[in-house]
Amino acid sequence: MTDEQWLRRESAALLALLDTCEKPDTWTSIANDCVLEGSAERIYHHHLDPSAHSLEREENDAYAIQGTLLDDHRPRHS
Repeated sequence: MTDEQWLRRESAALLALLDTCEKPDTWTSIANDCVLEGSAERIYHHHLDPSAHSLEREENDAYAIQGTLLDDHRPRHS
C-alpha cells in the first residue's frame, strides 16, 4: 500500500468516526483515541465490531494519556 492509499484510508476512517460521533464521545476524544491507537482505521473497525477487532492498547489508556494529533515542530527561541 502506498503512502497516499494509506492516508486516504485513514482519512476516510476518521471522517466516518467523526460522522457517527455520539455522546459521550467528542471529536477530541475520537482524535485522541486515533493518536493513541496509531490508526483511525483500527478504531473504526473496533467501533463497528469490538469482538472481532481488538485494539492494540487498553481501552482505559485514553484516560491516562493525551496524545497530539499534530505535533508542534516550531523552533524554540531562547
